[in-house]
Amino acid sequence: MQKQKSSISTAIPLLIIPIILYAGIVFGFQLAERKSNIPPQLCQLSPIGIPVIIDNCSVSVEQHMYEPRLNITVFSGNIWRISISDMIIVLSLFFLFIEIVRSTTPNQTSTLVNDGLSLVVMMFGGGLFLVAPGFSNSTFFIIVAMAILDVIAGFIISIVSARRDSTLSMPSD
Repeated sequence: MQKQKSSISTAIPLLIIPIILYAGIVFGFQLAERKSNIPPQLCQLSPIGIPVIIDNCSVSVEQHMYEPRLNITVFSGNIWRISISDMIIVLSLFFLFIEIVRSTTPNQTSTLVNDGLSLVVMMFGGGLFLVAPGFSNSTFFIIVAMAILDVIAGFIISIVSARRDSTLSMPSD
């Protein structure tokens, strides 16, 4: 049996990336709105999706997150409108999948550290959702729900694999 290396990169929960990305967008727009004297309704959206002040004008977080940024015509002829919020949710789903696959690896030390750090990420995201302005919306709630699922799945997979390992290592009579 080959022993796997434990590294810090396998212990860090990947769902921190969408939370930090979302927080950067929200805090960037909140900073831009504080510097603006013009109502957000008079502003134009940035074409590349970065919070920018243009001519002393800013755009609200909600308007920025839910405005379609990519339009794809599907075979039926309908237009699929994709917003930054949609992209962040898909990115979060991708990271949740990787986290669940990583939790099945036999390296017990990094798995336990990852489970503990996932719990911290979940509490951090939940705290932002409850108390920070700009985070109490469906998009961020879905990201926090993914963090909760990551914590639950990580602990369950750890328990099941520990039970399986203890059953396999018991001597036969």
